[in-house]
Amino acid sequence: MEQIISTETKYWNDIVIRVISVIKFLTSRGLSLRGDNEVFGVTNNGNFLGILELISEFDPFLKSHIERHDQSKVDQMALVIQYCTSSSVHERLVQLSPIKSHTVESIFVLLEEFLEKAELNIVNCRGQSYDNASNMSGKYKGLQAHVKNKCDLAVYIPCTAHSLNLVGVHSVDCCIEAVSFFGFLQCIFNFFSGSTHRWDILTNTLDKNVKGRLLVLKSLSQTRWSCHSDSCQALTHNYIKIIKALKCISENNSENGDSKRDAKMLLKQI
Repeated sequence: MEQIISTETKYWNDIVIRVISVIKFLTSRGLSLRGDNEVFGVTNNGNFLGILELISEFDPFLKSHIERHDQSKVDQMALVIQYCTSSSVHERLVQLSPIKSHTVESIFVLLEEFLEKAELNIVNCRGQSYDNASNMSGKYKGLQAHVKNKCDLAVYIPCTAHSLNLVGVHSVDCCIEAVSFFGFLQCIFNFFSGSTHRWDILTNTLDKNVKGRLLVLKSLSQTRWSCHSDSCQALTHNYIKIIKALKCISENNSENGDSKRDAKMLLKQI
């Protein structure tokens, strides 16, 4: 039994190492994880699943795992509790529960079952927070409304990070100049990151900031609005250097025609 447990533990440790490595890679570059769907083997399933699929082509261990465990899609609801002691505030992820339906009633039943099992009385709840999805935050029929019917003191506060991100998304969307500007920023990133040779030209041209770190361009993300700020800082801090890198590529006769053409177009825009 000890040998079986040890083998099983090593198996899942090896899986977690691969998963965390992919997450670190994507988040360090400001890239979104999720796509239009979350199913292996289909298009538009996002960067996270897409990279795992790519790795599995060269990693028989991961390929076998995906074929055995991840062909079905299971939605889960995260249950997080925040509580206070005399000295500090604590926040704990206590359970991931599979859900078969996204209706408010089914989610509320799942919540009640968890609270009963954990011997937690809902009347002691002093706050609740979800994203802005209608089935969670709906004023009259959302989960927050169902909880308030049980406990008036369970004040609902929308997730501030999600709300702030939506402010950024919709503020830009109603201003054509901002849409054009951020589209241009993404084009610059795509141009340099699309080739290791061009990326080397860019990074070798840039100056380090006061902390000795390069401020490099980042891909824009709708789910992490901070990437827009990081990319703007990289552009303003290295504006002359980026122009220099573009000129270097556009005027270099050893570069291919497509690279020279794209560099000239970006130079004209910048």
